[in-house]
Amino acid sequence: MEVKRVIQVYFSPTDSTKKIIKEITKGMEIDNSVEYDLTKLENRENLQLKLKKDDLLLVGVPVYEEQVPKILKPILEHIKGNNQLAITIAVYGNIGYGITLGQLNKTFRENGFNILGSAAFIGEHSFSNPDLKIADNRPDSDDLRKAEIFGRNMANKVYHFNTKENIKKINVEGDLPLISKILPQGSINMFAGIPEVDNVKCNKCGICSQACPVQAIENKEFQVKADDCIRCFACVKKCPQQARNIEIKKKIIAKNFLKFKGSQRKEPDFFY
Repeated sequence: MEVKRVIQVYFSPTDSTKKIIKEITKGMEIDNSVEYDLTKLENRENLQLKLKKDDLLLVGVPVYEEQVPKILKPILEHIKGNNQLAITIAVYGNIGYGITLGQLNKTFRENGFNILGSAAFIGEHSFSNPDLKIADNRPDSDDLRKAEIFGRNMANKVYHFNTKENIKKINVEGDLPLISKILPQGSINMFAGIPEVDNVKCNKCGICSQACPVQAIENKEFQVKADDCIRCFACVKKCPQQARNIEIKKKIIAKNFLKFKGSQRKEPDFFY
């Protein structure tokens, strides 16, 4: 088989998923690629993706509560294929990726794609802060090297198959933790407050507003609309003045849980 173009589709408020997608593409050594950054609201609202028969879809999402982010589900469901290859990527904060890859693979199989491979990589947890470091500064150089190797392996798999029908079906086992089965998606917000702005440090540069994937930050005083905030904390991590911070609520429960789950370094998982 031959792949002539890679279609990169990703959602990446703090750039972790974007970095992984770029390294996988680099490893595939396919010069022609097109990028669809779904982090920007206007790109999600105006997504028009037309695939050619020799395209490969490379899609990456961050893991929210061990699932595909709620705001992405209807958008991904509208990406239709016609027997093209697809690679699915989940990037999680060292806690767990649950059913994310299973959700992605089900969606894209039903939409006409053949799943070539899947992988789960680790990125810095959105709640990570100086007092509670979880997968701090990941993906690191070792993660990115493994992403490039994974891309190379995907290219080799394409090369060694004559037809798409001969590709072995990728089965990714996954399950949700008990709390995610009980509580609706979005309940994680009860463990972190909205990132309030420190008006003494803030110089009104507007970077936080530009970084917000749901336009939850108004452009005058740069306050966050609590009902819209998805707690990605891009506004915290991209602020050059460090004018915002992450406030962990229910500290005994949240910190103990996150410390326990995030204390051991996890490595990427590959399925192909």
